[in-house]
Amino acid sequence: MDEAEEKSFKAVALVWDELPDVSVEDKGGQRAAKNSRMGYVKLTFNFLITQNLFIESGELYYPTPRFKAIAEKYFEENRGRLHEILSSDKEEDTDAAD
Repeated sequence: MDEAEEKSFKAVALVWDELPDVSVEDKGGQRAAKNSRMGYVKLTFNFLITQNLFIESGELYYPTPRFKAIAEKYFEENRGRLHEILSSDKEEDTDAAD
């Protein structure tokens, strides 16, 4: 993973770790907001629904054929990159243990 990717993931992880699982407003129902983990997940799914990548049925979400096609294409094209990222994580874990 390059330095920019690493910093981006760290920034996201730090924000995520600081958020409560559920806010007071969320307890009454699913609310899309940036004040809790549940709120961020709902915001994300709202975006995915508007892009026709997921459909909502009740409180469940299902991927559309469009999402499946995009995911398959991504993994086919980036298989080497994903292997590189996963291998570097394992090397870092091994180095840390030594």
